[in-house]
Amino acid sequence: MAIIAYNGPQLLSTYNKRRERRVFRKRSPSQHAVFLEHLSQMTIELTDDADVQTNFDDMYAILKSLLDRFYPERQITVTSTDPRFVTLTVKAMLRRKNRLMRVGRTDEAVISSVL
Repeated sequence: MAIIAYNGPQLLSTYNKRRERRVFRKRSPSQHAVFLEHLSQMTIELTDDADVQTNFDDMYAILKSLLDRFYPERQITVTSTDPRFVTLTVKAMLRRKNRLMRVGRTDEAVISSVL
């Protein structure tokens, strides 16, 4: 352990700070509604004469394509200095709020921070 006394104009930089790109899927009620509407109109057909592994692979490919279509993957950079409670979703929400605030859409930014 050490105590660092600092008195000067230069900014201290964290030398041990690590950045890591993480992937997450943003979810919203409107995405859920569109997904469920599409799913209600969709029929998935599997063949009876194929083996179980082939049917599983086909079903998995269909579900993965639906997931990628309605809930696309997004990347967020997480650093080692971020607090533990700031999850990927929270960080994405904060970035959206800050972007809206900079543009001047404060009323929309306040509403989005509540959701």
